[in-house]
Amino acid sequence: MKTHVLEIVTFRLRSGVSVEEFTAAGEATVPPVRQLPGFVDRRLVLAESGAFTDIVEWESMEAARGAMHAFGEIPEANVFAQMIDMDTLDLTHQRIVVRS
Repeated sequence: MKTHVLEIVTFRLRSGVSVEEFTAAGEATVPPVRQLPGFVDRRLVLAESGAFTDIVEWESMEAARGAMHAFGEIPEANVFAQMIDMDTLDLTHQRIVVRS
């Protein structure tokens, strides 16, 4: 049985980018991301500190890794990524070991 994987990406926005602009860009990525093989669920959340966390669940590590490469080919994803301060970005893939 394959173990589902969470892709967890934390970051801050580039200077001058509003939360509203970024949220709209994030919404635009939803339809193409849903079409990626192995996609299960996604949440983009905002902490009180102003940091964002993008949490995507994939059916497998292979699907997560494949999506990482495919994401860069999505035009809407490029707009989304340009709003992120890449110096603050941290990405990890973590296997789900307990689900309730």
